[in-house]
Amino acid sequence: MPGARPATRSNEPSRRTPHRLLPPFVGTVLAGAALVVLGVPGALALGSAGLLAAATARVAPGMRGAASWAAGVVLEVGLVVGMSAALALVSPRLHGQAVHLALLASPALLATTVILLTRRSERGTGGHPWQWQIPALVTAAVLAVAGAVATRGPLHDIAWAMSGDARNHVAIMRGLLHDGGLTLDAVRAYPAAVNTIGAVLAGAGDRSGSAGQVILNDAGAMATTYLLAAIAIGVLLAGAVIECSSSVDAARITWPTRVTALVAASGAGSPLVLGTAITDGFLSGYGALALALSAVVLALRVCGDVRHGLVPFVLLVAATGLTFASWTILAVVPAALTVLTTVLAVATLRTRRPAVTRADRASALGWWLAIAGGVALLGGIALTVSYAWDRLVAVFVNPGASRAPHAMLLVVLGLMALGSLFGAPRGAARRRTLVPVVAAAAGGAVLIWLLRLPGDGVTWSYYAQKTHWLVSASLLWVPFAAVAQWVT
Repeated sequence: MPGARPATRSNEPSRRTPHRLLPPFVGTVLAGAALVVLGVPGALALGSAGLLAAATARVAPGMRGAASWAAGVVLEVGLVVGMSAALALVSPRLHGQAVHLALLASPALLATTVILLTRRSERGTGGHPWQWQIPALVTAAVLAVAGAVATRGPLHDIAWAMSGDARNHVAIMRGLLHDGGLTLDAVRAYPAAVNTIGAVLAGAGDRSGSAGQVILNDAGAMATTYLLAAIAIGVLLAGAVIECSSSVDAARITWPTRVTALVAASGAGSPLVLGTAITDGFLSGYGALALALSAVVLALRVCGDVRHGLVPFVLLVAATGLTFASWTILAVVPAALTVLTTVLAVATLRTRRPAVTRADRASALGWWLAIAGGVALLGGIALTVSYAWDRLVAVFVNPGASRAPHAMLLVVLGLMALGSLFGAPRGAARRRTLVPVVAAAAGGAVLIWLLRLPGDGVTWSYYAQKTHWLVSASLLWVPFAAVAQWVT
């Protein structure tokens, strides 16, 4: 027809092109900053966690958002610790720098392969901008603060991480290096999963210089472990706030909610959380907190959508085991959440209509196998605690110095969670509020037991103070979630 516009596609770039190029650009900038601040080993670990999160979101679209962030942390720690244990079993000796760099690079290569293989199927179904913006902002903030501290003078990049129990953790990391990785004897002596991450980072550094230079390398690896844990904790505190929103759809994640989540993320570097860890040298406790928060976020996702929560449930079980191998008592939080989600899953499966399609039968079978695995893990933890009961009790009554948070902090957080439970509407929102209530109740029960161990029921022993700190820190997001729901 005369005057009709041609049907050919314009060669001009799409208006969305800049938005599609922004995430790779931001990722490149953050990678460069990580190389400067964390070094090659730390940058590899950070990049691996990010790639694993992206790969999980591609393979299981129901994991997009905060659940994929938690998945990245759990998979990164699980893969590195698992490969370290396998290496120690096959070759129990001190390994060179190349071997430890390979341990850190392997998760990144695996995640990249998965992303490339699923790229075509993901075309046109990308995630919403907040799903990468929030982790990027938290990462940039932590790297910026660490970089600013490092410019204050010589050795400022590691001096801040060397208080309290720091030298003990360096000694544990060196023992793991000389054993070739995580061994059964090491786990029997101390829950060393977080120290294993530090040992791999230390082994991936340059340990060929003088004795003094090797010490600085190991101290730097411990500081890097702190920074990686700080990024994970900040991202997951924000993720817990977002998961408690009425929906994980971008249309419901308003800007006030995102800002509230970012404010909650700053708790990772607060005097209560990071300040206590640095002052007392609680490397393993601070790292275990990242795993416990991963379990919290995954439990929130399962409770929000039980029928499609198989993948987050499996990762929740894995986070429970890793927390137990990182800081024993804190495992009560993910273990209690595993019990909660198991009960909800069994109730859902029993009320579901009989499976008629092959996909329905496969889903039901997967759920029952995952539940069996979770019950087996909880049983294994119970048997381990029972076997080592006398030794654990003797350790838990030991005196020690620690900066404990206010004695009523856990009570206040638990009451706030309980108030959210009573005020939440029925359905997914109320099931999600069960997560902080159950976590607070389980942590409080263990804390009461620790207080009663010395005999008078009021003595705040070293491990009672430390448990109170960690359980309270794992619930630090609760008031921010209430604020996010109010502003929404």
